[in-house]
Amino acid sequence: MSDKVVGDKGLMMKPITKSEVVEKVMLRLIPDEEVKMLIKEELQRRTEWIYSHNFEQRFALLHNFVESLKEKSVVTETKDFNGDAYDFPICFMKLTLGRATIIC
Repeated sequence: MSDKVVGDKGLMMKPITKSEVVEKVMLRLIPDEEVKMLIKEELQRRTEWIYSHNFEQRFALLHNFVESLKEKSVVTETKDFNGDAYDFPICFMKLTLGRATIIC
């Protein structure tokens, strides 16, 4: 996330939190291009942070990340899939999940 607090017109603005960004994304109040830019910035920041540590610290960080992924839900059934939640066409997800009998 950017640490900028000055708006387009030079007015001071309150920094936005990550949870506020997520809420605005879910409400489609932030353009897709800006979301992509924010994701790239966050990935860059995390990558730089991870590689600033030694091997043992990086391994522990990776292990913690993998463990945290195990707690997250993943759609495994086509009938449960919500196309709005992913940036993939439903046809792709059906093919990936093995539910499509022909190419869409």
